[in-house]
Amino acid sequence: MSTSPQLIKIVARFVRADSGAPLTGPGYRVRFYDFDLIRDDRLGESGLSPDGVAEVICSAADYQGGILARLFDRLKEKKPDLFVEVVESDRAVFRSPIQWNVDPLKVDEVTGRINPTVDLGTYQFREGEGITDEPWGLGVHKPLM
Repeated sequence: MSTSPQLIKIVARFVRADSGAPLTGPGYRVRFYDFDLIRDDRLGESGLSPDGVAEVICSAADYQGGILARLFDRLKEKKPDLFVEVVESDRAVFRSPIQWNVDPLKVDEVTGRINPTVDLGTYQFREGEGITDEPWGLGVHKPLM
């Protein structure tokens, strides 16, 4: 059995809600997070491609943190709750809804193999969306502290 950490690729696409054009520009960065009740795990940060795509590669250990998880393997989080945040000049300008219990090691129904790539889909970017909404009920994250 391999002791090396499982690497996972997370991908998200962004288009402007008003025009459908890809969100691009050197001033925008995308941060990927795992939502947790005490402190969210930051999984990585990426720029945007000319097609409005952001992606990071992280280790499963990045979202399996916590003192109890280090002591007891069965307490490690297996299905992270993922969300993204678009920042401009280090200021959050968009926050996505949380995608709950994402299985990054799901077996592909066609190939029968694990493809550790999580595609969060395409987000319609509206500046300010999701920044002040509460996570419960709407599924949108609270402002980060």
